[in-house]
Amino acid sequence: MAKHVGAPFVTFSEMTLEREELDALIDEAGEMNFPDEEATELVEAQWLRKYAGNLGYIQLGFVYQGLVFLHETTTEWYERFQTLLEDIESFQDIVIDDAHSHGDEDE
Repeated sequence: MAKHVGAPFVTFSEMTLEREELDALIDEAGEMNFPDEEATELVEAQWLRKYAGNLGYIQLGFVYQGLVFLHETTTEWYERFQTLLEDIESFQDIVIDDAHSHGDEDE
């Protein structure tokens, strides 16, 4: 489409599941669920290991007559990774907020 309308350039973005990022997620899931080694988040994070190094998301885009056209493709496993990442971050926010609220009560 970009070539057809004569767009001068196309943007490209990709996300690859890096082993270091996955290892950190597994550690966080383990800490969040300690000592339960069968916790859903931990099992899910470990399941994702087989996708380390794989491309999970691409985005192509171009501008035509002041409008931005984007195409995104995401694998199912990458969507699961993103959901798991958000769930763990939300849990950490709750723990941090809870720790801060207890600190306020002591003052």
